[in-house]
Amino acid sequence: MAKGDVVKISGTVVAWARERAGIDKASLATKMGKGYTPDHITAWEDGSSLPTFVQAEKLADQLRVPFGILFMKEPPPVSLPIPDLRTITSPLQSKPSLEFLDVLNDCLARQR
Repeated sequence: MAKGDVVKISGTVVAWARERAGIDKASLATKMGKGYTPDHITAWEDGSSLPTFVQAEKLADQLRVPFGILFMKEPPPVSLPIPDLRTITSPLQSKPSLEFLDVLNDCLARQR
């Protein structure tokens, strides 16, 4: 596959990854670099346009997901591999931040 070839990624997964990262379409377009607009992100999410291989790699990098996840039909389930005991009386956080998940995964890898 050439770097300029388009790749069929899942718009559902792109939208999930963007929301998971807490980034709106305009911010993501800005992070992607010059020449990208929120319309590009919308088109990738609704499937009306497909990114090139290089664009998909850049998208995965900006959304902090492994490149291969963009090709899944549905977003993967995300669960904490340990009990969430960060709070005692207040309700549990609805979703952990990407920074927390990065730290947790690093700690678990070191522990192994």
